[in-house]
Amino acid sequence: MKSITLALLLISSFFSISVKSAFATKPEPIIETIEVYQTRTIVDSETKEEREAQCNFFNGCVEAGENVTIHLSGIAYNNGLPLPEGSKVKVRLKSEGCNDWPVGGGFQEATLYDNYVEITAPGLNIKGTCSYQLIVKLEAGESGLTGDDKPETNKTYLATSTIVQAQCSSEQCNEDLTRSSRYELCSQIDESAPEYQSCADCFSNDGIWTAVGCIPSNPNDVIKVIITIGLALGGGVVLVMILAGSFMLSVSQGDPNKTKEAKEIITSAIIGLLFVIFSVTILQFIGVEILHIPGFGE
Repeated sequence: MKSITLALLLISSFFSISVKSAFATKPEPIIETIEVYQTRTIVDSETKEEREAQCNFFNGCVEAGENVTIHLSGIAYNNGLPLPEGSKVKVRLKSEGCNDWPVGGGFQEATLYDNYVEITAPGLNIKGTCSYQLIVKLEAGESGLTGDDKPETNKTYLATSTIVQAQCSSEQCNEDLTRSSRYELCSQIDESAPEYQSCADCFSNDGIWTAVGCIPSNPNDVIKVIITIGLALGGGVVLVMILAGSFMLSVSQGDPNKTKEAKEIITSAIIGLLFVIFSVTILQFIGVEILHIPGFGE
């Protein structure tokens, strides 16, 4: 009973500290949704007629000379409060090996209205054989400061466009535009740390970055990752149980009840480990050799 009470006290203390820290943290601006696209004429695959389509700039073919529309919505502080109407949002398309937009450096500025902005990059700045990355600069949530005195926060959208092509076919137009501004999570990692690039690569490949690494969005890959994590956690639990049982055995001082309890813990841990090993082996044998499930066991 004393152990349970102590554990509850520790948990409550942790949450009280976390809540105080959360309230003490200065609000940071975030972007809920990012839509970056080119409006092009394509041939509809069903009607075989031409129509205007919004083609995803970061996950599809990019055509040189076509305007790029940048639509940012749900711009607010991370504490739920909206940014003031009229706040300035600055945008730049950064390019490796080519000129950025706006040309000459700097940012294209837009005024926030109803928590969103829309900016168009002229097509003459979208050059062939180049790729682009979106950078957004938002005003940080510092109270009492206005105008040029107000600090700003750089937000780098980690996805990078494909190499710009001279022309894109209708089949290369990806009309799925909505992307969550997932760079917020990676921005919490030190850019010099190897995890930062891993996080960026994860989101660029449509994965989800978590405390245990990158979780892919493909269902088959998700199952593989879950099984791997489950086995790792199971192995960790077994190790902890064996260590706990060994410690109890070493301090039992000949007490038969404590010795018996320690042996039971160690035995249970080893049996559980063997059960997991044989379960995976049998499951793999059934899936591959008997049921011939495609991709199973790879």
